Amino acid sequence: MRLRTWLAMILLVAVSVTFGCTRAPLVPLRIESVNTPSHQYTAYGASSFVVVYVLDRATGLIVPISVPRQSQDLPPLDKAVALLNGELATPDYRFLGASHSRIQGIALKDTVAILDMSAFFQAWVTRNLAEERAFVKAAVLTFTSFEDISAVKFTVNGSSLHGVVGPFQLSQPLHRPTVVNSVLSPAGALVLYVRVRGSELLVPWSVQSEYTEPSGALNELIRFRGHERLVSPVPINLSMQSVRVEDGIATVNLDKTSVSLLLQGALDERLVLDALVYTLLEFPEVKQVRFLVDGRVLGPLGSHVDLSRPLGRTPINMLPAP
Repeated sequence: MRLRTWLAMILLVAVSVTFGCTRAPLVPLRIESVNTPSHQYTAYGASSFVVVYVLDRATGLIVPISVPRQSQDLPPLDKAVALLNGELATPDYRFLGASHSRIQGIALKDTVAILDMSAFFQAWVTRNLAEERAFVKAAVLTFTSFEDISAVKFTVNGSSLHGVVGPFQLSQPLHRPTVVNSVLSPAGALVLYVRVRGSELLVPWSVQSEYTEPSGALNELIRFRGHERLVSPVPINLSMQSVRVEDGIATVNLDKTSVSLLLQGALDERLVLDALVYTLLEFPEVKQVRFLVDGRVLGPLGSHVDLSRPLGRTPINMLPAP
């Protein structure tokens, strides 16, 4: 019996050695997907910040601000609701709306965010004054910034609203507006992210343009010189060879001379890239932006800018952590 046991053990070892010699060694998988939470800004992702649109007190313009989010904090979507409901007090910015515009609850249905409002919201919002129009626009901009949300629907106790506020028909899902901070016709309007003169603040600003493609928007951004308070953050001699959108990624092929223009210091690099990325993200078909130089992928530009992979929504106008 003991002999049989030893023979069985020897046979098992022999089989193991045989298969060990012929089998390829195991190599740990290295997954580098552009669809990981660190690269996406989604309603229930792992983003380290939340973007909300508020009123800048100094300029009176609707602007995006990024608020830090801790790992143990509310999910990004719920954090955005809490912020719009007045969770954060800041001297430089004002959260739009009033007690009647508090969001009571939020739910996602496919790609539409359903915002259930207070019982008084219908009467308040259809006054259609500047504050009401700004609140609706800021809410739509805030929630459609999430990659997985395409529109916002307001309800009261689950029932649809009626009436018109600015360009918005309240009975319908509201899509991201193309007219922000300027008085234009929506037809042919493009949203550019430009800089407030003398500051580091980037703001959305609509311009009328004959172009309707992402490449046209970037050209409009580069040559933007049309407002006394606002300037383009992008060097006028920044040169693009092409802009192509495929599978949600806008690939911007820059001229090689553009690299030196981006190497102007961490602040300028970040402002330029944020302006380019946020301008392109205004197009629903664009979820991320990849930068090439003469058709080649670049490595990190110093310690602050990494162009080796596509960029999603990045922190913009970041508030300091409390």
